[in-house]
Amino acid sequence: MAMNSLVKYYAAPDEYSAVRTTERLGQARSTLAVNEILDALRDPRFNVRFEAIQAAARMKPDPQLTAALAGILTSKHPALGVLAAWALGRIGDPTAIPPLRAGLESPYKSIQSHCVRALGTLQDKRSIPQMLAKIETESDEGLLLAYASALGNMRASKASFKLLDLLHESADDEMRWEAALALARIVGNEKQF
Repeated sequence: MAMNSLVKYYAAPDEYSAVRTTERLGQARSTLAVNEILDALRDPRFNVRFEAIQAAARMKPDPQLTAALAGILTSKHPALGVLAAWALGRIGDPTAIPPLRAGLESPYKSIQSHCVRALGTLQDKRSIPQMLAKIETESDEGLLLAYASALGNMRASKASFKLLDLLHESADDEMRWEAALALARIVGNEKQF
């Protein structure tokens, strides 16, 4: 499957074909496809790059893919940066932690939020103090939700009181459910949630 997709990527006559072929490259999960995914990440067509980020997220950790995704994370394209942050968390490569930490200072709240979640997925315990400080002052509900989720993933017990406040004060069901799940994770009872 990987070899067939490699040939088809370079022969794709249009954007639709390039997107579908890039999707298959990710589904193959073959190291043979890394160079083609890297090429797709640099493609001028937005939809091809979007699909390439998803394809990269399906791969095993690879330093070239991690570096390329980190570059997208810091680019001027927030729609792709958000997806790159998610992909970096999903791949599970610890070398993605520094660019994800830098993403916490992005001017785009959506990128900050996905970087927070990715750091939680990667269990970056060194980010806990910064997240604890930010959750106390953050007013954006999307970011609060991301901090709650990440701190819960990392079982940061110092976040418990803030999570209880979120659970009590929020009228938003999604916020309440995610805060409750974060608390369940902190006490080690996610399975019963």
